[in-house]
Amino acid sequence: MQKSKAFYVEGIIITLFVLTVILIFSTIRGWLPLALGIGLSSIIGIIYTSFMGWYASLKVEDKNIKSKNKHVKRLIIGHTIPLLITIPFFDIITGFIIVSIIAIGALVLSSTFHNIEDSERDHIHYRIQTIIMPYIKPSIVWIMLIATAFIYGNTLRTNPNGVLIQESFIEDQAQLIAPFISQIAPGVNITGSVGSYFSTQASTEQINVGEQVNKLSQQLNIPLTPDTPITQALTIYGNTFLQPWMNGPIWGIIVSFMVLLTFTPFISLYKMAIQGCISYIHKQAIQRNLLNLYLKNLNKERLRL
Repeated sequence: MQKSKAFYVEGIIITLFVLTVILIFSTIRGWLPLALGIGLSSIIGIIYTSFMGWYASLKVEDKNIKSKNKHVKRLIIGHTIPLLITIPFFDIITGFIIVSIIAIGALVLSSTFHNIEDSERDHIHYRIQTIIMPYIKPSIVWIMLIATAFIYGNTLRTNPNGVLIQESFIEDQAQLIAPFISQIAPGVNITGSVGSYFSTQASTEQINVGEQVNKLSQQLNIPLTPDTPITQALTIYGNTFLQPWMNGPIWGIIVSFMVLLTFTPFISLYKMAIQGCISYIHKQAIQRNLLNLYLKNLNKERLRL
């Protein structure tokens, strides 16, 4: 590939990366519907990763580019600036995390290019499956880490006090399990009040309902009266238990980690899509005379003979 065409491809790579970051950022901030944002960012991210992997496997016709890795340095700078621009939208902790992810990204990009270039030199024929694909996974994980950092920062911004269990949620669950509870413990009405629960037991033994309610209130360290619904008691107790763990930075970490685990299984699907995309890019590049790998492979064949 000629030097001028290499700059052209690098511009495409940076543009696709910027679009991917913008789509992820817009989705997390709520400017795009969740499903639409995930779909668009995944598609653009796949095309971006495909272009980067494909470009890393090419031989640029300028000895100073490949020998001194100037192209990698340019791409790292081009990736850094868009991420730095997002820092003012978040808190200091998130800003530090984004800077750390930029450092990780620099290592990932440098390692990806180095490994693919070495792999390409070891192969006589251009095979995407063996030259590029073994080194693509870190790039996918890195983009997922960017999304996770944005989610972390946005969680702290929108939910500084963490999350609370809604009583309506507990009521809905109580309605669902009430028939099963009645079979296991006849007479117990989980949708009733705390007082009614102790009143049911009072029919078989002498129990002071008010005294039992006060005792339970002290044990759980929550305010209870005989008229307190059981679902409300469960909600108050659950929020009291979760509050130390579900607020501030810890709450952000929990949400981010859950999101990362949710999308981890999609890595294999992304890799399949990337392989197909690279095949299409490579075919179009040859047809449009962007490069001619046939001559390169022919020379390798002659050297081998």
